[in-house]
Amino acid sequence: MDNVATNVSDHYPVKAKVKYIINAKEKSKCSNSKILPMSGKTLWKKIDKDAYKTLVEKGLDNFSSSLENKYEVDLAFQNMNSLLFNSAKSCCPAPSKRFRKPKLKVMNQEISDAIAMKKKAFYQWKINRRSEDPRNEFYIQKKETTYNLRKHCRKAVAMNRIDEREKIMKANIKSKNLFYRLIKKQRGRLSNHIDELSVGDTVYSTEDNILIGWKHHFENLTKNSIHEHFDCKYQQKIEQEYIDIIDICRAMFQHQSITKNEIEEALKLLNLNKSADLFGISTENLLYGGQSLIYHLKELLDRKQHIGMCRTDDDSCKATIDENLKKARRTLYSLMGVGLYGENELDPQTSMSIMNTYIIPIMLYGLEIVIPRGRCLETLNIQF
Repeated sequence: MDNVATNVSDHYPVKAKVKYIINAKEKSKCSNSKILPMSGKTLWKKIDKDAYKTLVEKGLDNFSSSLENKYEVDLAFQNMNSLLFNSAKSCCPAPSKRFRKPKLKVMNQEISDAIAMKKKAFYQWKINRRSEDPRNEFYIQKKETTYNLRKHCRKAVAMNRIDEREKIMKANIKSKNLFYRLIKKQRGRLSNHIDELSVGDTVYSTEDNILIGWKHHFENLTKNSIHEHFDCKYQQKIEQEYIDIIDICRAMFQHQSITKNEIEEALKLLNLNKSADLFGISTENLLYGGQSLIYHLKELLDRKQHIGMCRTDDDSCKATIDENLKKARRTLYSLMGVGLYGENELDPQTSMSIMNTYIIPIMLYGLEIVIPRGRCLETLNIQF
């Protein structure tokens, strides 16, 4: 493997345990983060949609209209996601906290029988109108079974504690290794953290220096390695061709504006009552935002480049599928030179692997945005 030309560094998997404590101030900062998704699912049935629409419209009026470069467009998308997330959060009612009973830490036959008796007593008390009278037979039986269950649990916990102490005392006499292992288990695992980190010839020891060491380690992984057999001239030639292709595509590019009806039709095709994305945005955030949000989306999407997708006034889906099929057919023909055809060349398993890796993705590119239906879907099925 030493003679294999490579231009990237080797990435080895790293497993680490990092001890980190979040104080109250940092936790409050995280809760106010713009990209932190909302905890739980948003109940849009309980949200005042008119109030949400009003908040979105007020927020959009305060946005800057400057969209000169891609960084400003990306910032505008982030601000819009933050606005939709915060507006929905402010209109959403506070969720009710549900009390969860703690799980049992011990279990034996006596506890299992006590649980069964408690369930039977509770069922009898429930079907007899849930009486709270202290003289009621079913109420007394329910209380007694609960008392017995708690008694058996406390007894089992105490016996486990006694057994652990006896093991430690016996291990101190017979086996020192077992003794220290039990002591470590009893004290907990708070001492398992990184004391030193070696990156190259440098050793980082303190907590802040260890973080700096990790930073230097991953920075080194991203750097290109210099190999003596690597053809640097060929790499420069490929990079120049790549730049030339981009310049040619930009010169031939003709932008077509997105219409308001296209955005509305696309929103209607989205499924409702689904989980939110990374930014806490779901379909309902876009549907209930009002016309101001649609116009803002239109302005942002007009600034974005639609790479690899054909947009037409008639049928963008059909044009995209036709172009994808042309590209996939050309790719298939170009791979025939290496043996991708039927007779006496590559085996079927390798041929299918090449098809799934190089040709099928080209055929299906962009179809998650322009969703094929009807004849477009039939055309794909025939070619597939």
